[in-house]
Amino acid sequence: MTICNRSGWAVAPVFLAIFIDITQISVQLRDLFLPFYIIVGIFILLGVFTWFAPLPEIKAVGEDEKDTSAESTKVREFTESKKSVFGFPHLLLGVVALFFYVGIDTLVLVTPVDFAETIGLGNPERYTIYSVVAISAGCILGILLVPRYMSQLIGLRIGSVIGLFFSILIPLLPAHIAIFVVPVIGFSTCLVWGAVWPLAISNLGKYTKIGSSILVSAIVGGAILPLVFGYLKDLLGNIQQAYWLFFPSILFIVYYAFIGYRLGMKGLNQLS
Repeated sequence: MTICNRSGWAVAPVFLAIFIDITQISVQLRDLFLPFYIIVGIFILLGVFTWFAPLPEIKAVGEDEKDTSAESTKVREFTESKKSVFGFPHLLLGVVALFFYVGIDTLVLVTPVDFAETIGLGNPERYTIYSVVAISAGCILGILLVPRYMSQLIGLRIGSVIGLFFSILIPLLPAHIAIFVVPVIGFSTCLVWGAVWPLAISNLGKYTKIGSSILVSAIVGGAILPLVFGYLKDLLGNIQQAYWLFFPSILFIVYYAFIGYRLGMKGLNQLS
């Protein structure tokens, strides 16, 4: 799913180019009507399909009152001591981790074009493709390794540490080299969503569904962090130095991968 989602970043410009002459000095609003009518139609069809699809009701451990297993009973006893879903530190920290991840993931996909233009590289539009390829390669590697050779948690830890290291290099290396390091961040962090999600909702019991909804809200990071990046770019007068934003963002993901996912769950089974 991640591969398909990120591929859209490369496919969308090609799709729009079918309907819009991008060589025009200015594109009129009416030029966008047809392609977006098609997009809306596709969404309606997907909605109808989802409405009639026989999707099963999935219940997490401790969510089903009829489940009398020892593990389920233990989780229910744990969740009964909580007044609300906000009583789970590992969930709230997971939301923050995903917030930073989505923001970084978005920047990896949208900033290379501006970076390439700033340093005078030809065909700057192709640099987004490198990020898509890197993210896809990371996902394929994850499919091959998880869970046969390593757990999602180990993949999260290895990837986030690698990403943290390369986040330091981007602002420090020569610009014509640093631009090729940006896709490496996408490669190293591509497993974050799939790994953080089960860690963040583990042992939520009856709060699992609302906890999942809160996790989804973390995608707002893809809207906020680009604004912060743009502010830093203007403040520092250099797009390459704005990439320092990656370091604290990935550092928090590293913290969650090693410490944050366990907070507030002492005595309960952990994912490993």
